[in-house]
Amino acid sequence: MRINYLSNIINDRRKTRKRKRMKKIRKGQGCEEKGGASLERQTEKKKKKKNLYLVRTRRRRKHISRSGTTKANDSVA
Repeated sequence: MRINYLSNIINDRRKTRKRKRMKKIRKGQGCEEKGGASLERQTEKKKKKKNLYLVRTRRRRKHISRSGTTKANDSVA
């Protein structure tokens, strides 16, 4: 019973956090007056995300080409 009780508390916290996050998104990200993130912060976040994605794909491509199993993948790297 105790474990269940604790997990309920944890889940509630998680849900409230998610709700708050969604609320911020709904308020409109560009509108600082409404409680959204500032434009500079948004662009920074976007750049970081994009960079991470690029790095990940670059690594993947490198790995594929190194395996040298197919000729088609070699042209990608």
